Amino acid sequence: RDDYAGLKRAVARALNGGDDGLKSFKGVDVLLDPVGGDGFTQGLRCVRWGGKVMVLGFASGIVPKLPLNLPLVKNIAVHGVYWGAHASKDPKSMRESLADALGMLADGRCVVKVSDTFGMDDAYAGFKTLAE
Repeated sequence: RDDYAGLKRAVARALNGGDDGLKSFKGVDVLLDPVGGDGFTQGLRCVRWGGKVMVLGFASGIVPKLPLNLPLVKNIAVHGVYWGAHASKDPKSMRESLADALGMLADGRCVVKVSDTFGMDDAYAGFKTLAE
């Protein structure tokens, strides 16, 4: 529970421009999870009522168990997204989706926050930063 409270507080601060805003925090619209593990369940708790969860992979090496009570009581849709199969089974849709995503990046509707950058010579420092 402590980790969930910290995650919820961090998400609320990010969405409210630094203000904690927990009283008005309703949750995120979409959760993209390429990591899995314990963070999946914590992230799932931060999704608003009627939100969507996209399971992209398990980089942590741990395939999480899905507590089905959360999607039920919060009316959350959980979608598995296996890009390799999607690209081969529906390449037209894959191209259109990628074009849409790149368009959102290009016109500023989707902003990627970059906290740090590292050159190849500083790879160790980059991994250390990620771990912290």
